[in-house]
Amino acid sequence: LRCTFTCRQTYKTEIILTGPLLTTSSGEGLHLAGWTPVLLRYDSITIIPSLRLLIAEMKIIRAIFLLSLFHYVYSECHSDDLVVYKVTLHTFWTAESFPKQYPEYRPAAQWSKVLGRSHNQEYKLFSIGKEISDPLKNFVENSVSDYLDEEVQGGGGILDSFQAAPITSGFGLSSSEFFIDGNHTQVSMVARIVPSPDWFVGVDSLNLCQNNNWVDSLTFEADPLDAGTDNGMTFTSPNWPSSPQENVTVITSRFPNHPAGSFYYPELVNLPRIAVFGFTMLKLYKLDKIHSGTDDDLEIIPMEREYVHRELFNEVTYNINIKSPKAQNHIPSEMGGQNSALKGPHTKKKKKKKSKEKFRRKAATRSRDCRVSEWSPWSHCSKTCGIGEAIRTRKIIKPQKGGGRPCPLLRDKKWCGSARDCDHQYFNW
Repeated sequence: LRCTFTCRQTYKTEIILTGPLLTTSSGEGLHLAGWTPVLLRYDSITIIPSLRLLIAEMKIIRAIFLLSLFHYVYSECHSDDLVVYKVTLHTFWTAESFPKQYPEYRPAAQWSKVLGRSHNQEYKLFSIGKEISDPLKNFVENSVSDYLDEEVQGGGGILDSFQAAPITSGFGLSSSEFFIDGNHTQVSMVARIVPSPDWFVGVDSLNLCQNNNWVDSLTFEADPLDAGTDNGMTFTSPNWPSSPQENVTVITSRFPNHPAGSFYYPELVNLPRIAVFGFTMLKLYKLDKIHSGTDDDLEIIPMEREYVHRELFNEVTYNINIKSPKAQNHIPSEMGGQNSALKGPHTKKKKKKKSKEKFRRKAATRSRDCRVSEWSPWSHCSKTCGIGEAIRTRKIIKPQKGGGRPCPLLRDKKWCGSARDCDHQYFNW
């Protein structure tokens, strides 16, 4: 094996080996179809230039491999990024690899449609070691996704909901495209094994932003999983609900440890590969926010409530009631000769009036922050398929005055849309 890098580096990462076959001393084989990359997971590995790399546990190498590190150097992740990924599910469930109780008919070995979500940390489709939700239970037992489909796209931490077509045989592939962005960098997927009690394969919260860089391509080998909702041990077991419901577990060649199990192969250390998810980045888009005070940005739906951009210093309105000189000099005729007695107090009122006018002029020259309305609701997405924009706006209530703060952003936009309803060839441009 030859290192292709030119500097010494130590990584905690995953290694990609490409080639037709690799076998380790533990008997674990990695069969590569068409030189498809497959990840080997090591805690650490040190690369030294011009030296051969010796990896422990390697016993037989049937071809010359090119070793390269999956080092994420492609594009940095930013909050305003929108990335289009393609995911492909390759399945390898054949009678040759899994001869025990292999279903030939009614129904024959096959896979359900693939359900996926791109999301943030708020959302969980499933987790190994935890119970699944009722909507997912209905899917892994009956291939029915009605309740899962009711999950709101854009809510509950979900950015994009997508799906891929069913695979009508045990061996095959299905693919789809989906969006992620800088605030929703994870993807989760499930596909049911048909027929089975409650078995499936899936991806749990795979983060496609690694070390602050978007992953260019990635291959994930999935093990069969038991959802913990049914006690059946064979592909065609009758319905036998688990009570109480159990947690999601990984099915291995020796677990469940019962000879009746369809995946029970005690002579094997590991089960043959049954499914692989492959992710490839197709497009990367940048979203630029607009900050402008032009008239175009002021064509906004009127808002009822107001938003004060600067909260530490609110504008004060002074209500000063100053009578006109005519009103101040008017003395009722009934007062008669008492006019001379009012001369003193009347002079004081004039002085008080001048003082108030001076204060009013001073108040009028004070600085004032720009005041704007609250944001309008987000507009509808500009496209029903693919990448669109949703826009929200706000208007100026009072402009900046003196040394006050300028007006903030008046128009904002965000990515919207879904690849779920797009034609398969939509991204081929």
